[in-house]
Amino acid sequence: MDLVLVVIAVYLLNNFAKRQEDLKRLALDSDALQVDPLLFLMPAVFALGAGLLALRVYPWFIRLVYRAGRRWWPPALYHTLVQISRSSGQYLTIKVFLILTVSTGLFSANSARTINDNMESKIRYAAGADIALMTRWENDAPPSTGFGPPQPQSEAVFAESRRIQYSEPPYRPFEELQGVEALAKVFRKEEAQFVEPKSGASGRTTLIGIDTKDFGLTAWMKDGLLDYPINGYLNLIAPNPQAVLISRSLAEAAKVKPGDSIRIYWEGLDQAPFTVYGVIDYWPTWNPLPSGEAGEGRDGRPQQPHLIVGHLGAIQNRLALEPYEVWMKLKDGVASRQIYEQLAERHIPVVSLRDTNAELIASKNDPFRLAINGVMTLGFVISMLISFFGFLLFWALTLSGRTLQYGVLRAMGIPFAQIVGILVSEQLLTSGAAVFIGVLTGNLTSDLFVPLFEMSFATTEQVPPFEIVSRLSDYVQLYAIVGFTLTIGLSILGYRLSRIRIAQALKLGEE
Repeated sequence: MDLVLVVIAVYLLNNFAKRQEDLKRLALDSDALQVDPLLFLMPAVFALGAGLLALRVYPWFIRLVYRAGRRWWPPALYHTLVQISRSSGQYLTIKVFLILTVSTGLFSANSARTINDNMESKIRYAAGADIALMTRWENDAPPSTGFGPPQPQSEAVFAESRRIQYSEPPYRPFEELQGVEALAKVFRKEEAQFVEPKSGASGRTTLIGIDTKDFGLTAWMKDGLLDYPINGYLNLIAPNPQAVLISRSLAEAAKVKPGDSIRIYWEGLDQAPFTVYGVIDYWPTWNPLPSGEAGEGRDGRPQQPHLIVGHLGAIQNRLALEPYEVWMKLKDGVASRQIYEQLAERHIPVVSLRDTNAELIASKNDPFRLAINGVMTLGFVISMLISFFGFLLFWALTLSGRTLQYGVLRAMGIPFAQIVGILVSEQLLTSGAAVFIGVLTGNLTSDLFVPLFEMSFATTEQVPPFEIVSRLSDYVQLYAIVGFTLTIGLSILGYRLSRIRIAQALKLGEE
């Protein structure tokens, strides 16, 4: 039965993996494919099958331990090893029960932790910093009124072909804001173009201009997304104003490698040469995943987005001065409202603003997230409560059924301390082993099946990649609950064992 359950779970897992690949390959949303309800039963089925498979091997392990040191084991442990190896079926119920409850509880805790962490990482990555805003830039663009006679065609064409000149607003008011730990100017141009001089390859790319030092102090980046820490890439391009970083998709499409030259421009500008210094896979606010709106490439797959990261000063001097965003990293304990009030007092005209903390609060209050957290938390608590009461009930009944055995041992002159040692070693090798197997099974189940929840998110917006998250605090809570359960159980059983009278136990055996 154990192998059958594992095979069924693995089959459903493979089915899920194929659907996930289809979603990513075709750049579809999670609503495009219907999720099989059986997939949500997979964790329990796999945990039960893996637990039974482990229990099939466990008696052989006990016999091996018994034979390895049967000449040296103390009486209490010797008795326990013999009892467990000969009567393994007697403990099967409690071990399966504990394995299933512990693994299910751990899976629930890891699932809730993973969903919360991935949703928060997604918000922080998309925003780039605690606050990202843009102010109004004065320019010479003709005002657009929504009424009046239509503009003559010649003037309209002239207005479209003429490049708008911008006047940079003062930056010092931002530096004077109280509660801001770091500031950074971040320029972003979605419709930039690149040309590779050797091969002539060209295309559209997102261009980001930064000041390396300020950006490194301000931006948020999740560890592990890049081959090296983000500050290493910033230090790499810092000495040379012409140095740029390019995305791996651009490097593969244009056959560009570090050291090659690349030209950048956008509509109305001349091409400016830059030098490639490194290749990156992710960058704050940039989504490397293809979307259905980007069109299809030559191979029929969705077109991959491209990115170039360069020095803001070089872009402004060699290309054009255009509006940029101001990113802020707030000091610990500073609320966004304090920044809003200071902006209003200084009459800074803000045209766009993104507040990471406000989005995180809205995400925590999202009905989907509240429901998931509630279900997972309740599942963990219920699993632990069931495990606790089931453990006490089983061992209380077991002790009642073995009253004669313990009475005989006491009558043979075995001290009460050794009787307690027998009980403790028996629980550690049965209940303790079951908890340990449950933890291993729960971790394996989490690694395999927690990615199921990625189906709940839009695959084209899941950046950073969906990652399994487990925290030491969850394991500490689990071990604390298990330790409390074993302590309480041993205390109750020890008290009941001390109340057993030898004569009464022997008389019970005669009857």
